[in-house]
Amino acid sequence: MTTIALRNKLAKRIQREEDRTVLTTIEILLRNDTKEDALRRRMTEMAIRSEEAIKNGEVMSVAEARKRSKAVLQGIAASRSKAKRA
Repeated sequence: MTTIALRNKLAKRIQREEDRTVLTTIEILLRNDTKEDALRRRMTEMAIRSEEAIKNGEVMSVAEARKRSKAVLQGIAASRSKAKRA
């Protein structure tokens, strides 16, 4: 198969694709980013999401965050103590 034929075949399949996950995966594979570019983009996306969450009131107090963190850590510690030692 020639390069042009392969390119045309892929373009047709992409045009028919409806699954957003598949299209996103294809886009990631074709992206020519460095790790720094990907990290910068991810940090920007997270900052935007954080700002939206704050704007929508989807935040918790420091006390609530500490309470949740403590509960998670206690759960981890409890599961480790129950594990059998080799």
